[in-house]
Amino acid sequence: MNRKQVSIGVLAGIVLVFICSSLVVEKRLSDTREALRTSLNDQTAELISLATDLGDGKAVELARDKNIVTDCKSDESQEYDTLLSALDRGLSNSQLQSLKNLFNHCGSVPVASRAFVVYVLEQEVDTLEFLVTQQDFLGSQTDSDQQLLADWRELVEKEKEINAQFYALVDVQGKIIDTLQAGEEGDIAPIQSEAQSVQVKYAKAIAEASELRTTLVAP
Repeated sequence: MNRKQVSIGVLAGIVLVFICSSLVVEKRLSDTREALRTSLNDQTAELISLATDLGDGKAVELARDKNIVTDCKSDESQEYDTLLSALDRGLSNSQLQSLKNLFNHCGSVPVASRAFVVYVLEQEVDTLEFLVTQQDFLGSQTDSDQQLLADWRELVEKEKEINAQFYALVDVQGKIIDTLQAGEEGDIAPIQSEAQSVQVKYAKAIAEASELRTTLVAP
């Protein structure tokens, strides 16, 4: 075997090693992409579950399970809702005092619960963004992945707007209770006007979030 034949043999061996190495790398890259896609699908499923619970009004239940809030007892919650709904028809002084006590104990629970769940939702969207970014790094990101992330980010902002209007609504309810309890019925009209304005904004925020949420959780 002459020197030329030896050189060709060595070169062929190098090429073979390179090809084998490339196949191994490509296989590992393919496995990584597949695993990442699975993680992205799982993360999307988690987001859908959270968004569905928000839409179904299960925020208090979720927050209670995590010991984030101390929920009212069922009888307290029922009495609070009954007195609150009867506020426009007039309540006695003792009923107003009961409503005030229940407001202090129960009024903020739904707001705090919803804020907690939306916070968790935002954290989960951050995780989704990380996975989408990793896909970009591996060259497997698609336009639909970017749109999915943008839609979830938009939903988080809409859910935050619901929280803001919900908090404003509870705040104005407290003002009405305090004003009536103080016997200052003459000062109630501006607060009622404020309440109506907040209710309109609250309903609008719910409608906008609901529309996008329905699209995202649809099978």
